Amino acid sequence: MAEPSIIDRVRDEDLELVDPGTLEPHPDNPRVHDDAGIRASIENHGVIDVCIVQRSRRRILGGHGRWENAVAAGAPRLPVLWVDCDDAEAEEILLVLNRTADKASYDNQALARVLSRIADSGRPVERAGWDSDSLRRFVERIRTDFEPLAPGANPNLDQLVPKPETTCPACGHTWTPSS
Repeated sequence: MAEPSIIDRVRDEDLELVDPGTLEPHPDNPRVHDDAGIRASIENHGVIDVCIVQRSRRRILGGHGRWENAVAAGAPRLPVLWVDCDDAEAEEILLVLNRTADKASYDNQALARVLSRIADSGRPVERAGWDSDSLRRFVERIRTDFEPLAPGANPNLDQLVPKPETTCPACGHTWTPSS
């Protein structure tokens, strides 16, 4: 019979608020962090995600940047998800958490809708981790998939909406025409 996966081994008591000074970073963590972005997130929203920590060594496997910046900010406690694993599995977890994040991407239409709602509400997009340069680059990159509803109506996003799909009446092929 196969050994249960980590998720099958997680219990309620494995989630705990912990003094960050009692934790240590994994010595082979290869990830470099956006410290300014993490600091801004902590200042705006607090620490809103757990650190994943190998229980036996109190070694961080996921959330190094969160931990470093929370310690620098003087946070008295951090949310921790304790994981019972040996050192070999800890290294796998350390890498897979980073690698799956590397391979992720955005649904540009969903992202544009959320950014548009934030901009339309008057809330600064910076609180969502976006600065004006990142927002401009995003809008430029997706302009071929979207067209402005009302040019200049929303200087942040031009109220982007998806272009309509077109279907060929002869063969049924559907595509989105470019401008």
